[in-house]
Amino acid sequence: MPQPRDNTPRFEILRDTALPEFREAMRVYSASFPVHERRDEGTIERRVREGFYRMHIGRLDGRVVFLALIHELAGTDFALFDYMATEPSLRSRGIGAAFLRAMAEDLKKSGKHLILEVEDPASGENREERARRLKLFRREGAREMKGVRYLMPVKPGYPPEAMTLMILPQYSDRTMPGPLVRDIITRIYREVYGRDPSDPLLNSSINDIPAIVILV
Repeated sequence: MPQPRDNTPRFEILRDTALPEFREAMRVYSASFPVHERRDEGTIERRVREGFYRMHIGRLDGRVVFLALIHELAGTDFALFDYMATEPSLRSRGIGAAFLRAMAEDLKKSGKHLILEVEDPASGENREERARRLKLFRREGAREMKGVRYLMPVKPGYPPEAMTLMILPQYSDRTMPGPLVRDIITRIYREVYGRDPSDPLLNSSINDIPAIVILV
C-alpha cells in the first residue's frame, strides 16, 4: 500500500494479536464507537487471528493512532469496510483520508471494491463523528447506493440501525445490478453477523432493492 507523506501515520497490516500494538488499536477503537455499535475485543481478536478480519493500523511517533477492520466477502470482489477509527485527539487531520486514498489505489489495481456501512449523522450518540465520516467518504470518492434501505444488526437488546451503503472506488458506470446488491447484503448478514437467509431483518433490507441501483 502506498504510504502517506509527513505528519500522517505509516499504515501496515497487523496479524499478530499478541503484539502490544493490538491493544493500542483496541484503545482507539473503544474511544470511537458507542458500546452497542462495537464488537467485543475477544471477537475482534479471534477474527484477526483466524484471518476473518484484515486489521490495518497506522503508527505515528511510535504509537498506534488509527485502525481499520476489513472483511473480504467469500468468493467475490467485494470486502466490507467494517470499522475505521482515529485517535480522538488527531481527528480532522487527514489520517482517514490518507488511508482511503491508499486503499483506493490498491483496489483499482486489483479490480476490487469496498462496501461501507455509514451511520446516519442525524441520529445516534456520536453525531459529530458520524457527520465527519460521511463527509470524508464522499470526499474520497465513495458513492451511495440510492434507494437501498439497509438495516444493520447490532447487539441484542438494541434496535437495528438504519445505515447508508456506499461503495469505493467508483463502480462501473455508476450503477450496480440489483441482484448483485442483494447478494452482497445477504453475504454480509451471513458472514459478518451470522444471520440466516430467512432472517426477517435481512429480507426487509433486500426485498425492495430496485433492478438497477444508481450510485450517487
